[in-house]
Parts: sequence; structure tokens; C-alpha cells
Amino acid sequence: EDEGLLLITRYYASRLEIRDAQTLESVASLDAGFGARPLALDPRRGLALTGSVYDGSVRVFDLRARRPLGRIALGGYIKGIAVDSSRGAAWAGSICGLHRIDLDGWRAE
Repeated sequence: EDEGLLLITRYYASRLEIRDAQTLESVASLDAGFGARPLALDPRRGLALTGSVYDGSVRVFDLRARRPLGRIALGGYIKGIAVDSSRGAAWAGSICGLHRIDLDGWRAE
């Protein structure tokens, strides 16, 4: 819903940067934990998810409020995250397997 935003994960800076896509001005800078690399969006819920290749966690952010919501530990090296807004689910792949995250209930399966 927030068109015109650019989201950037900053691996070494441990940040999720939110910028105005036209001016590149900073809108927000949120703690994403060290090693944030994969990024996925759930536009229906206004969520951004980042994965850490360092500690194996997925962090969830509320894009409307520009704040972190929580962290889900899944095991080492999160390689990628995919979101299906219509199902209310995300999938995160790590060296420990493929994990389904319930975006409405906050649990990993």
C-alpha cells in the first residue's frame, strides 16, 4: 500500500532502511539484526520480513507504523523468504529446512 517506498536490507549495518523512492530521503531505519539479507513483503498486512544469514531468524516489521513487531528463530542461514498474502503465510528456507510462518498467528511450522 505504501507505494513510492524503497526498502533496503543492510547486512553489516544490521538495518532495514526505508527510503522515499523518488528523493531517496530516509523515512525510517529499523534494527534488522546482523546479517539481514532476504526481504519479502506482505502488502495486504503491511508487513516486511527480513531474514538473517547470521543468526537464522526472521524479523517482521509493520511498514505502516514503521516499527519492528518481532523475531522468529528458525535455525541457521535464512536463504530466502516468500509470502503468499492470500493464505496469510510466508515460507523461509534455511539450512534447517523450509519453514512456514503463519502471518496472522505468529508461529513457525
